[in-house]
Amino acid sequence: MAIGGGYRPHILRVDLEQGSIDRQPLPDEAILRRYVGGTGLGLYFLLKNAPPQAAATDPDAPLIFAVGPLTGTPAVNSTDWTTVCFNLLVPYSVGIGHGHGFFGAYLKLAGHEGIYLTGVSERPCYLWIDDGHVELRDAGHLWGLDTRETERRLKIELGDETNISVACIGPAGEAQLPGAMVKADRNHGSGKGSPGAVMGSKNLKAIAVHGTGVVPLSDAPAVVDLAADWEESLIAGGQGPAVPLALGVQNGAVTRSGAGARTKAKPAWGSELGRKYVEACRRWRVTSRPSYNCKIDCTYDVEITDGPLSGYVGSPRGGAENTDGICAVIGVDDPAVAVVMTDFFEGMGVESNLFGTVMESMYRAFAEGVLTPEDTDGLDLTWGNWESAMELVRKAVRMEGIGARLVNESKALPETLDGEKGVLEKMGSRLLEIDHEDCLGVDEVRESQYASLFYDTLGVCNFGIKGVPEALRITSESLARTVGWDGFDTVEALQVGERLTNLMRLAYARRGFLKENEFEVSIGRSEPQHPPARTDAYYRQMGWDVGSGRPTAETLARLGMDEFIEDPITR
Repeated sequence: MAIGGGYRPHILRVDLEQGSIDRQPLPDEAILRRYVGGTGLGLYFLLKNAPPQAAATDPDAPLIFAVGPLTGTPAVNSTDWTTVCFNLLVPYSVGIGHGHGFFGAYLKLAGHEGIYLTGVSERPCYLWIDDGHVELRDAGHLWGLDTRETERRLKIELGDETNISVACIGPAGEAQLPGAMVKADRNHGSGKGSPGAVMGSKNLKAIAVHGTGVVPLSDAPAVVDLAADWEESLIAGGQGPAVPLALGVQNGAVTRSGAGARTKAKPAWGSELGRKYVEACRRWRVTSRPSYNCKIDCTYDVEITDGPLSGYVGSPRGGAENTDGICAVIGVDDPAVAVVMTDFFEGMGVESNLFGTVMESMYRAFAEGVLTPEDTDGLDLTWGNWESAMELVRKAVRMEGIGARLVNESKALPETLDGEKGVLEKMGSRLLEIDHEDCLGVDEVRESQYASLFYDTLGVCNFGIKGVPEALRITSESLARTVGWDGFDTVEALQVGERLTNLMRLAYARRGFLKENEFEVSIGRSEPQHPPARTDAYYRQMGWDVGSGRPTAETLARLGMDEFIEDPITR
C-alpha cells in the first residue's frame, strides 16, 4: 500500500551562505520504510549528502532537524524532534539529540518533514516558517541574548506569543562551546553532540515555526483507538500526568546519587539534593508545562516561595540529569540554589552534564590544592560555591582565563562525557558485558536496543513508551495505521533498529573510526572497557568485519541496505 499519511512531502534545504531555501522531496517509500524518520532519516540524509570528513563546524557540515511519521499525530507524546550533526568533541562520532515541546509538531503541521542546514550566514539570522511561507530574517538584535529572552522577543516580534514555537541558541552556542544546546519552548532542548555550537557556527540564532495544518492519517479511527489503548497502558504502567516531579526529580537527582562529586573528605551529594528538592517542591508553586499531546508532563516551572531566593521562577527540562550534573557534582545540596543554577545553564544554552563533568574535576583539583586561586582567576572553587560555577560558564563563553581552560579540557577529555559517543557504543558496551556464549542473553539485549532505536525514528518521546506493556506492538501498529503500511509488524520494527545501528557504524567508519577505538580507556579505568575477545564476538554477532568492525556487504544486503554496499569503506 502506498503512503497514505504520516509524512509531509519534503524537507527544507537551507543554504545560509547563499540565503537560499529549497524543498527537497522525501526519498521513495521503500527507503522511508527502511529508516522511517527521526534518527533514521537524519542519519540517512547525513550519509547521502554530507561530506564525510568535514568537522562539525565546517560550513558544509550539516545541522539536521528531523521529525517522525507520528510527530504531531494523536499518538501518545507525539512531540519528538531530532538533531543530527557531526559531533563537536568526538571527531569520528555523530551527535544525535532529541527535543520535545511544540517545535517538532508545529514543523510537521506547517507541512515540513525536516530541515537540512548548511553554509554560514554573513550576519546573524533566524529562519521564520509560517506554514508554507519560509524566509531568513536578520537576527542582529537577538545575538547575545539568552535562550529565554530570545524566544520571548521573537514571539512578540512575530505577533503571536501562543501559537509559535522557537528553537534557538544562547551565548554558549554563539561561542561554539562544547555541549551547546538547541533550546525550544523554554523548558526543552537537544544537546547531544553540541548541536547548538554547530548552529552558532552558521550564524543561525533561531528557528521560529507557526503551523496550522493537520497531519494526514491513513486510517484515522484505528490511529485514535490505538492512541487510547496506548495512553491507558502508559498510566497503568505508573506513568501519566499524576506526578511530573517523580520523573523530573526522583529519576534523576535521587537515584543517580551524584556519583561524580566524591573525594576522600566528601560523600556524594546527589541523594541529599534529591530528597531536599522533592520536599521543597511540595512547598513551592509548581506549574506543569506539557508538550504537544503529552501525557507525562515531566517539565514544569517552579517558583521558589520561601527563603532568600523567594520569588525566583525556574523552568527545568524533563528529567533531572541536568540539575544533578551541575549541582550535586560540585557539592550543592540547596534545592533553591539548584533551581537558579539549572535555569542559568538552560538560559545560556549549555548542556549541564558536559560542563559539570569538567567543573567537578576543577573543584576536586581545587580541594586537593592542585588548582589555586591564582590559577582560577581568583574564583573560589570550594565545594558548594555555586556562584563560581556560574562565573566559570560566563568566562567560558568569553574564552577568558579559567573559562578557556574549561573549554579546552572539555575538548581534551571527550571520553569522560557520558552519552557523547552515542547509542552505538552504549549498545556495544551492554552486549559485551554478556558472555558471548550466552546467545539468549545477547539476543535479548540486542532486541532491546534495536527496539529503542526504532522508537527514535517515530517522533514520539520515550517517556511515553517506558513502562508500557507491549510497547513495540503498539508503536508498530500505530506506525502501520498512520502511514498505511500493510504488514509492518514488530519483526520489521526491530529490523529498522538494526539498520540504524549499521547506519551509525557506516558514518563512524567514514570519519575514521577504527577497531582500536573500541579499547579507549576512560578516566579512572585501568583496563580497556571491551576485552578484545568479546569485541570480536560482538562483531560476529552484528555481522561486522572482525578486523575493522565495519558492516560487511552480506549484512547490508540482508538488511536491504543495498545503496551502501558499494561504499568504499565496505570493500
